[in-house]
Amino acid sequence: MTADGNGGGRPPLDRPPGERYAGPAGDAGTEPPAPGGSIGRSVAFAIGGAVSGLVVYALLAGPFAFTAGLVVAGIFAGRMIGLSARAGGGTAITSDQSVLIAIVTTLGWFVLAQLAAWLYARGEGGVLPILEYLLDVFGPVVPLVAMGSVLAAWWSAR
Repeated sequence: MTADGNGGGRPPLDRPPGERYAGPAGDAGTEPPAPGGSIGRSVAFAIGGAVSGLVVYALLAGPFAFTAGLVVAGIFAGRMIGLSARAGGGTAITSDQSVLIAIVTTLGWFVLAQLAAWLYARGEGGVLPILEYLLDVFGPVVPLVAMGSVLAAWWSAR
């Protein structure tokens, strides 16, 4: 290294090497862009995902009477809710907040999905109370749907 500190007689640099990664001239010292989300937006997106999952579940449980696909529909709904909650929150909310929104929305979706299935059956002439109907018709599928949807929402919203 030479006495001037530039190592081997090379001419000194006009500017530091890291400046080439800076943005356009004149934006030094400005604030970063505002985050693209909020808690309200996260909730709204999650509800949108829940509505789409509810339509799929209600069609499978009601008119199609396809019990075997209800767990998959629950996982689909949880996934949609979790991804929607995370996308709506953007960088403005933490991962924990996104997960909380997704799980609460998924639990609400689950209750509404079971209610929709029961109301459809009731409209077809069923007279059983809701809990008896769910246990008699769907049996262990109901708790599996709950677990699958909540786990998918948790995983997707992280």
